[in-house]
Amino acid sequence: MRRGPYSVIIAGLGAMGGGLLRLGGEYLKNAGKVTAFDKNPATVSRSTSVKALVGEADDEGFLKALLKGQPAGCLFVNLLSGADNLKIRELVAQRGGNYIDTGAGFGGEEGDFIGLMEKSWAGGEDVPAQLLFCGVNPGMVEIVARAIARESFRGDDGPFDVEIYEKDTISSSAGKVFAASWSPETLAEEMLLTPTVLVRDGFLTVEKNAEPLPCDVWWGKERRRARLVAHEELWTLCRKAPFPIGDSFFAYSLSQRAMKALERAPMPAGNIFHFHQEPVAGYDEVLVKVRSRRSGREEARSWRSSHREANMRFGVNAVQFQVVSSVLFFLRFADETKLWAKKGLYCGSNLPIEGSWGRAITLWKELGISWRKKKRGVRRDSNPAK
Repeated sequence: MRRGPYSVIIAGLGAMGGGLLRLGGEYLKNAGKVTAFDKNPATVSRSTSVKALVGEADDEGFLKALLKGQPAGCLFVNLLSGADNLKIRELVAQRGGNYIDTGAGFGGEEGDFIGLMEKSWAGGEDVPAQLLFCGVNPGMVEIVARAIARESFRGDDGPFDVEIYEKDTISSSAGKVFAASWSPETLAEEMLLTPTVLVRDGFLTVEKNAEPLPCDVWWGKERRRARLVAHEELWTLCRKAPFPIGDSFFAYSLSQRAMKALERAPMPAGNIFHFHQEPVAGYDEVLVKVRSRRSGREEARSWRSSHREANMRFGVNAVQFQVVSSVLFFLRFADETKLWAKKGLYCGSNLPIEGSWGRAITLWKELGISWRKKKRGVRRDSNPAK
């Protein structure tokens, strides 16, 4: 039984919004009213399981009218890419609603990642509870880092180095060069346009390069190209985690063909494969490694999902499955712990999970979220990729 909001708005019916309709049917069925919107009329026409409207997030009049038509206790699920999340959150809070998203979106000065993160977290003490950056990464990776510290480093006050890796080998049967498991535009911005952000000795640093720094990552005996990407979890771990952070980074790797194609960017549009157009192969694996600076010990856990299996079982790819399952975890956890009745801003790094770890692990099992200890070494090469 839901203990939180009983009216749900889903913003965006693309990769993640469409995935939520496929994977979150039982959760949405318990809501008294579900309304979705997307700017693409064709996408809206295909979304027959809920009431769907054509509308844009940057149309303030549309959003105000939509929110005004909701009963008290509205929950706004923002699964848009590239939206002004700051403005959306403000409008939702004005109506007394709750809110969740999977990333910071836009709303600050272009290219100012840390400035956007600071703005995202400012002035939220008195708003109805909002869950920020609550997908798999950012979101679930911070929960996993906290779980490792809690279970494997009891009595160790840190600081801890937290390394985050992702390897997405999605490919299409048509053999196109570049594959995108989610928004191609946002993915391209992460991998090509945003300067690298790192945590060094507890301080966030922005590299001087105009694009993400290349690196090599060893997955066992396999050496892979990757890029060090600016990501929300680096900021939340540094500023909101319940333990001190030493160093942290996010190394993102696509298929070997895709990584080589990135080096030749810009790529012809015909070489970009969109996830929903063709059968898929490959897998996505997200890994979190925590290392104690005091003892030198480390532990890693990873979640690996097959694109083909996710497509056959649910009609989504592995990244959609991981992100949407994580969103459902945060939604259900907030329901069951009555978090929606509180005020303030929450994320994976400061979610009030102490005292509720047992329920959290049960939710993971129910949702197919499978973080396993990684015995084979995964590490970033100290030498940059050539």
